[in-house]
Amino acid sequence: RKDYLLFYSDSMKDFLYSQYDNLKEIVRDIPVTTNRFTLFWSDLFDHRMDNRLDVVSFDNYDLVPSLASFHHDFYRGIKKETPYWVLEQHTGFQEFGVSAVHAKLQAVESFARGAELICGFSWRQIQYGVEQNLHGIVDYDGETGETYEAFRTLNEWLVGEGAVLARLKPIREVAFLHSHESSITYRTMNMDVDYHKTIYEHLYIPFFELGLGIDFLSSEDARHLLSSYKMILVPLHIVMEQGLTQRLTEYAEGGGIVVITGDFGQMNEDHWRTYGETRTELERLLGLGFGRWHVIPEHRRVEVQLSLEGGIGIPAEAARIFPLSCFFQKFRLPEGSDARILASVTVPEEEEGTAAVAERAIGSGRIVFVAGIPDKSLMKQLAKRLLETIGVETVILPEQTELVRLCDEQGRLAAYLLINKSGSPLALNLRGLDSPLVAGHNGFALQLTNAT
Repeated sequence: RKDYLLFYSDSMKDFLYSQYDNLKEIVRDIPVTTNRFTLFWSDLFDHRMDNRLDVVSFDNYDLVPSLASFHHDFYRGIKKETPYWVLEQHTGFQEFGVSAVHAKLQAVESFARGAELICGFSWRQIQYGVEQNLHGIVDYDGETGETYEAFRTLNEWLVGEGAVLARLKPIREVAFLHSHESSITYRTMNMDVDYHKTIYEHLYIPFFELGLGIDFLSSEDARHLLSSYKMILVPLHIVMEQGLTQRLTEYAEGGGIVVITGDFGQMNEDHWRTYGETRTELERLLGLGFGRWHVIPEHRRVEVQLSLEGGIGIPAEAARIFPLSCFFQKFRLPEGSDARILASVTVPEEEEGTAAVAERAIGSGRIVFVAGIPDKSLMKQLAKRLLETIGVETVILPEQTELVRLCDEQGRLAAYLLINKSGSPLALNLRGLDSPLVAGHNGFALQLTNAT
C-alpha cells in the first residue's frame, strides 16, 4: 500500500510538471503556479514538487490563528527566501456574528507571514450556484458595505504604516523536520496517527502560543540549513533518513537544541524495521539504551510527570501530570550515561516509574528525547524552559491572538505585529520596545523596535 501511495503522489507530480512545461512554452515570462489547500485534505501529495513552479501558492480559509499560521509556515518553507501567494482568502462570512473585520485581520496576518500577493474570494458576491451565500467585497448588486470598507482601510494601511512589511520578514527560531515518506508510512500502519494533525495539535500550537517563529524543513533542507535555527524538532520521523543522525549530532554540538520523538528511525525506506547499527547510532547520540517500541491506542491512558531534578530546571508549578499518545519507546540509562530523566510514567500503574523524557548535553547544545507524542501543555513547558536557557524570548499568548516577530535584511529584530481576535484588549511588554505593544479587540498593532 505504501508503494501505491508513493506512486499516486509521483503521478500527480508528473502531471503537474507536464502541465507546467506546456504552459511555459507559451507564457515564458508569466509566473505559473497552482493553488494548494489545507494539509489535512492534501497530505497524500509531496509538496516538494512545487519547488519547480515559479511561485508556491495556497488557499487560506483558516480563521483559527494558529491553524492559518501553520499553513503559512509550511507553504512558505517549500521555496525558502522566495515570496509565496495566497490565491484564495476570505472576503466575507455567511455565518451570523462573524465580522468582516476578521477577513481584514486574516489579510494582515498573510502579509506579515511573508505572502507577496493575496487574492480575495470573491470581488462580487456570486448570484448563482452553490457558493452564492459566500459574501464578496461588494454585494450581489455591486453595492459596497462593511466588507468593502474593511478592505479599503486595509489598503490605506498597507501603503502607509504597513508599507514597512515589504522589507521585513518573519523571524524563525524553530524548525520542524517534515518527512513526506513518514506521513505516507503512517497511513499504511495499524495506528491512530494522523501525521499533520498530530504535528499541528500537539507540537506546533505550543510554539505558536509562545510567540515563536517556525519553519518547516525537508530532508534536502536539513543537509545545509540546520544551523539557521535555535531549535530543531524531529517529530513523527518514523522513516530513517541516511545521514540525519550525524547531522543532528553536529547541529547539537554547535549549540543547537534537538527534540526527537520516540518513533524516530523505526523503519527504513523499504518499510522494514531497523535494528543493529542503525539504532545503535541513535542510542550513542542520546546516551540511552532502547527497549521495545509500543503503540498507544486512543482508548489507553498514559500519563507522565515532569521531574524537578531535570537539567533544564523545571519549576515546581510545571511539575504536573501530562498525557502521552500515539506510541511509546521504552528506554533506560546505561551505566555511565550522562543523560538525565526529565519525566517518568505515572499511568498505567504497571509502568509507573518508567522513563518517558530524557535530555543530554552534547557539545554546547542538547538533545531531548520524548518516548511518545506529548500533549501541547507538556511541549510548551519543555520548549519554554529549553529556549530560555539560550536566551530566546517567549511570551504566553491568550487564545485567538498572534504575535509575529519581524527582522530586517540583516536578520536583526526590527518590529512586532500583534493580532488580537480575543474578546478584550491585549498589551505585551517585549524586548526592544520602549512601551507595551497594545492591540484592541478585533484589532492589530505594528510597532518598530527602538533599534530600527
